[in-house]
Order: sequence, then structure tokens, then C-alpha cells
Amino acid sequence: MLDVINLGCERGNRRLFSNLNFSMGPGTFLQITGPNGSGKTSLLRIVCGLTKPEEGSISWNGESIYSLGEEFSTAFTYIGHRNGVKEELTAIENLRISNGLKGKPLSRAQANATLAKMGLGGREEMPIRFLSQGQQR
Repeated sequence: MLDVINLGCERGNRRLFSNLNFSMGPGTFLQITGPNGSGKTSLLRIVCGLTKPEEGSISWNGESIYSLGEEFSTAFTYIGHRNGVKEELTAIENLRISNGLKGKPLSRAQANATLAKMGLGGREEMPIRFLSQGQQR
């Protein structure tokens, strides 16, 4: 369970948000919308532990995310504006390498099944640079 309590963020001398509270259970998604400069990326970076908030706390299963290290980062996925893939590699290579780096190796069959679930069946061996932006994500 992810708990965000009284979170606040400032950039420069501008308050982006304050007293933000929410909880998320396993398998849930969080989508943030708003105008440019409203703090969407800042919020996501804070919740993922990439940046510290000015105020408030974030806990994962009752413990501060800052004390958990890899235990938190391997259980949580952040999808930002930019794709986290290598354009010169294929979809299956990107998926298998990414999982391997997280300590969760995938067999070729598992990777193929995952890509098929994501609508990329038949594109497993295609270099990422030939896929649409949505497919790359």
C-alpha cells in the first residue's frame, strides 16, 4: 500500500501543491492530468522517490520509501514523458533487459506473451525506433 500524507512541493518560490493525500493499493494506476507547469511531473518524481518533497511523507507498506531503497524501486513503475527504451534494440530485447536489471529475468516465451498482452504480438523482433510512441511506452 502506498500512502501519501500532507505532501507539498515548491519550485523556485512557487507553491505547486500542498496538503495532498491519497492511498493506492497493489495493482492500481495513478494518472495525473493538468496544465503545463502545474506540478504533474514533480508529483510523480516525488512519489517515486526520485525527488524529496518540501513537506509530507510517503510510505510503502507502512515504511518510508526513503528507507526502503531497492525494495521500493523494484515494486513501483514510473512512466514519464520520455520512453525508457533503447531505440536500436527490439521490443523483446528492451523488455528482457529491463526485467533482468530489476532482478526479474524473463524467458523468451514469457517476454513474447507479455508483449502480446500489450498489443505488440508480431512486433517482438522489430527495432523500437519503428514503433509508434504509444507502442514504445
